[in-house]
Amino acid sequence: MPWPMALRLPATRMGAIVKGERSMTADTALRLARFFDASPELWINLQAMHDLTKAMLERGVLRRAGGADSRGGWVYRSWRMPDSEPS
Repeated sequence: MPWPMALRLPATRMGAIVKGERSMTADTALRLARFFDASPELWINLQAMHDLTKAMLERGVLRRAGGADSRGGWVYRSWRMPDSEPS
């Protein structure tokens, strides 16, 4: 039996999560944790790390070393939240 069916999840939901078109929900994290004998926190933390990395890339805080086509690592630039009110 395919694992999405064993989890009683629509394959389209799992496909959307894998493609980054949908976020992991607590319910899905619980189902994955039970199926793979892992903690639900693992799955939620993976989603949180994905969301944080995506936000950092969008804001220019994180970039690939050597440019977008490089196979190098990631470069983190120091960043702080802009003031909410102009000085």
